[in-house]
Amino acid sequence: ENLVFWVAGESTWGNQTFSRLQNQVKAGGWGERICFLGYRGDVASLLRSADVHVCPSVWEEPSPNVVFEAKREGVASVVFPVGGVTELIEHGVDGYVCRECTPGALAEGIRYFAANPIARQEAGANARHSLQTKFGLERFRQRWAEVFIASARGSRKHDWTGRKTA
Repeated sequence: ENLVFWVAGESTWGNQTFSRLQNQVKAGGWGERICFLGYRGDVASLLRSADVHVCPSVWEEPSPNVVFEAKREGVASVVFPVGGVTELIEHGVDGYVCRECTPGALAEGIRYFAANPIARQEAGANARHSLQTKFGLERFRQRWAEVFIASARGSRKHDWTGRKTA
């Protein structure tokens, strides 16, 4: 497989661990296949250049912005099944939710899209669509309108103390 991995973002592991990882990649001859890009201000451009987005968070991340950014650019995500991430990706439709948080499961998700360009393109288009329909401004407005309408209905039935009114 002719894959290249871009690792974007600053390290939060500490310089020693990050340097050791970079050295292992270089020593293993993977320097041209695994590129550490550091902080990037042009995330949208980077995602538009990617075939797949990978977000292997290992902590209970509630809602990583980068998944929304990938959806906006029409790029399918491969994610670990943690926190709120599984609510953002519909497995096999707009991305791939790994069966567990392991390197093997992550490799399965990456291989799924690498071996299936049509599935990758469809998932990317579905990702953009799901952003608009599930998380977009119109959906946000609709949900808040429902809250206000429900609360207005409830306020007509009870006064501020909670007692029923006529």
